[in-house]
Amino acid sequence: MNSLNIISDLKFIEDKIIFLILILPVSLLAGSLVVNINILLLIIVFFFDLYKKKKIKIFKNNQIYFLLLLSFYLIFNSIFIGKTEEGMVRAFGFIRFVFLTLILAYYFNYKKSHYLNTILKFWFIIFIVVTFDLLFEYLFGINFLGNKSNYPNRLAGFTGDELKIGGYYFGFILISLSLVFKNYRKFFLPLLFFFILISFFIGEKSNFFKIIFISYLLLIILYYKNYKFWLTSLLAIIIFVFSINSFNKNVSGKQGIVLHYFQLLNAEGLSYYFKKYSIHYKHYKAAEKIISENYIFGIGVKKFRVESFKKKYNPSDDSMRGATHPHQFHYEILSELGLIGYLLILGFLINQIYYGLKLYKKTKDILVLSSTLFVIANILPILPSGSFFTTYTATIFWINYSFILKNKIN
Repeated sequence: MNSLNIISDLKFIEDKIIFLILILPVSLLAGSLVVNINILLLIIVFFFDLYKKKKIKIFKNNQIYFLLLLSFYLIFNSIFIGKTEEGMVRAFGFIRFVFLTLILAYYFNYKKSHYLNTILKFWFIIFIVVTFDLLFEYLFGINFLGNKSNYPNRLAGFTGDELKIGGYYFGFILISLSLVFKNYRKFFLPLLFFFILISFFIGEKSNFFKIIFISYLLLIILYYKNYKFWLTSLLAIIIFVFSINSFNKNVSGKQGIVLHYFQLLNAEGLSYYFKKYSIHYKHYKAAEKIISENYIFGIGVKKFRVESFKKKYNPSDDSMRGATHPHQFHYEILSELGLIGYLLILGFLINQIYYGLKLYKKTKDILVLSSTLFVIANILPILPSGSFFTTYTATIFWINYSFILKNKIN
């Protein structure tokens, strides 16, 4: 009787964990508070599960210890360099992503992926709902909840005024396509192009180019033997993107949505584009000056939002360069964590990219490939990005990374 009760208790705990994992994408749409509550509950229930099972060998993993080392550096940096309360909270809070990654990787691989297909199917349904919500907003001006974007050529989606649905789409597009490729392959290519279309309508240039980048790399790798196919696919994507302009309903003055995306093709080059069109160019310049003066340890976690507004980083003949963060991955890490933090994080990510590509070659697991491509896109230079340490961006990143780690967790 006692043994039956234990089995029942364990199943009850597992059900709670899987439920919390299933609703992770929904909680991301609901806001940072909901996401953090979800992650906290997940960690609490998971450790209770470990206590019941007496299963602690999952901690015997180099990646987890490296992430903990990174957490300790963030804490050290926030206490002795940044010295701000907000930075300390963010640094200590980073540990939750270490445990989130561990939990997801463990249950993605649990009992030979017993739960993985269920999780992927549920997440795919959520992604489809988000997709049609965005299409509805593009056609009618408001989404299913009545959200409306106040920014020209941008969609709000379920994230409302925060206008960050593009990051969500970038984070889950390859995860969703991986399920389709594994189980419904004949729908893979039509859905790939349909999702690219929706990402184009969203109007977030950086995330759109990242989606194009990872989607095309995915095609090249999956169909590497058929070079005519992926060359044709590239041509089709280019023609598709430009031709859709004639159907665009979100024209602001003379600037249609295609010009909105391709201003950087100006004859005077990329540098001209960033100076003339990029709203983040001044943030980059502030970050460069901060880095030059604090290149070893940086200025501290979450300190850019304070330091970048100081007079010495804002010349009198220029408009204000200050911002909450530099809006570019490399500038953010270098300015706030310095060269030491940069080498720690970038070294880790490059190592994981190498491991992910090597693992895909061995296993042909498209989820591993998709997650590896997502990591690669996140460290692309020049293209703007969200803050690496915010709840929203970090949760999406570590969800993706968990698919690489799952093969190292038992």
